[in-house]
Amino acid sequence: MHRSTPSSRAGKAVQDGGQAVRASAARALVPVITGKGSLADLDDHQVVTRDRALFRAMCYGVCRTLPRLEALAAQLLKTPLKARDADVQALLLLGIHQLLYMRIPAHAAVGETAGAARLLGKEWATKVLNGCLRRLQRDSSALLVEVDRDPAVALLHPRCCSRRCARPGPTSGAPSPPPTMTRGR
Repeated sequence: MHRSTPSSRAGKAVQDGGQAVRASAARALVPVITGKGSLADLDDHQVVTRDRALFRAMCYGVCRTLPRLEALAAQLLKTPLKARDADVQALLLLGIHQLLYMRIPAHAAVGETAGAARLLGKEWATKVLNGCLRRLQRDSSALLVEVDRDPAVALLHPRCCSRRCARPGPTSGAPSPPPTMTRGR
């Protein structure tokens, strides 16, 4: 009969905690990536106290780098995910963010993120997430060069802002109008 030692129980708790915090972060990000909400009402009370800093770092980090993460996710997926699988999309964005921007070991980022799909009831997604994140590990340089060709992605700006910045202005050789000397009331 196999006996559970304190160290094996502790390892299991840490693993489950890593998957749970990623699943919670994915749930929190779904409204953001679907355009139906923001992180203004981020509720981290469902996350155990020791994982709250990681939870916040992942959620805010994904939002900060969202244009680049979405472009990379599109490159990594063979076919886009369905709208009802926004939680899996959020997990993929979380995994990409961990690999590129956080000091989390690659094996932990990939394994825990893929395992979090089970907690969301999406067993099939573990293979998809594992494959995409492993491919990012292998081909990150080429993938980053490809997605960074788009200025909105490279500069992490929304498309509307990057288009506005690309319009011809005074620095493009067109004469600028003279400044007005009146003051508004």
